[in-house]
Amino acid sequence: MRIVKAPVSACFLLGIILSGCLTGSIYAGTATSISGLYTTGQETSVVNWWQQVDNHWTVTNSANSTYAYVIGSAPSDWSTSTSAGWISASSTGYPGTTVDYSYALTFSINGPVSGAVSNVSITLTLYVDDSATIFVNGTKVTVVSGNSLWTTPTTLTLNSNFKVGSNTIAIAVSNSGGGASGLMVSSITGVVPEMGTWMPIVGALALVGWIRFRSKKCRLPVAVK
Repeated sequence: MRIVKAPVSACFLLGIILSGCLTGSIYAGTATSISGLYTTGQETSVVNWWQQVDNHWTVTNSANSTYAYVIGSAPSDWSTSTSAGWISASSTGYPGTTVDYSYALTFSINGPVSGAVSNVSITLTLYVDDSATIFVNGTKVTVVSGNSLWTTPTTLTLNSNFKVGSNTIAIAVSNSGGGASGLMVSSITGVVPEMGTWMPIVGALALVGWIRFRSKKCRLPVAVK
């Protein structure tokens, strides 16, 4: 009986296993793009000739869901923007109650594998009457409070609780005075770092190189009669 070197090495087999594990772990938690981010009050459809509603943002309260109305003539003390418009639970901007209203935007994060992502950030600038609590996919992430937030912009960066697939940002607006109440998101942008996209490729290429190098030195002995 003599011993010969098999064409497939032990290191090669081990490398394939490690490659699959490492590449899979890198892919999980990556994203490639974001779609469906819209400022408020830009794209509208008409309910009645005097009522326009936002096609992307919706509003609900504890009792029911309704249209997010685009306010054509906002209260005089609300700031204005050329990139967005105010939305409210009332077509006049005066819901008339002190309940909280939750304004929500649903958008998509695209990626190779479903599941939570950690490499996405979304930055938005908002105005609110009176204060707001921000939720990402149902999880509370921050509170916006202060004086005259309907004239003072607040910029936030959200970077947690996102996932590949459908996502929702909800802004729960507290109408403490019972008068005018609404929301304006004047800008909203999403960022997916390039490293999140290229890490799987870089990791795979590095492993292939290591496997080719090690396979020349480590081979399985095979018994031959």
